Amino acid sequence: MNDVAGTGAAAPLDWPHPSALQALVADALLMRAVADALQIPQGPSCLAIWQIRRVGRYIDEHQSQAIHVVELASAVDLSPSHFARSFRAATGATPHAYLIEHRMRLACALLAHSDRTLALIAVECGLADQAHLGRLFKRYTGSTPSVWRHDPLARRPAMVAPRDGLRIERSHAAANPLATASLRRRSQPVSP
Repeated sequence: MNDVAGTGAAAPLDWPHPSALQALVADALLMRAVADALQIPQGPSCLAIWQIRRVGRYIDEHQSQAIHVVELASAVDLSPSHFARSFRAATGATPHAYLIEHRMRLACALLAHSDRTLALIAVECGLADQAHLGRLFKRYTGSTPSVWRHDPLARRPAMVAPRDGLRIERSHAAANPLATASLRRRSQPVSP
């Protein structure tokens, strides 16, 4: 057995062209370095771009209904546990956290651009009732839906989730919120 490309890996003696194997190893190392530099998630535990887009479309089409991880997983032909791990590896957020964030963004848009009642907005966002909307909205924005609707100063660009010390941060210029959502654990509660 010979050392291949200084990697410590052994190549069989009957390999027809050891230089071809060295080139393959060098290409693999180069591709990994580029992926690391660009922070591209890789590996079997990440969702492909088409899977992320399909999940996003599924959520958009069913936003007024209850959506479960099983349904999202079946949309991309994965088991629920593998989907949940892959989704978090690809986006940095759990499917549930992303779904709640999506619903709160929808609620913000409906509050800002319509005169619908809070109960109707809650139903359109797939929430149980107006009280459910109020609890989640206060948790994620720091103000109640009514205050947020009538007070432009209450409309902050970042949404916070003080429960469990999680803060959802995102790039507002990003075209794909699934690809940019990330959760960061904080040691202390986030002040609104």
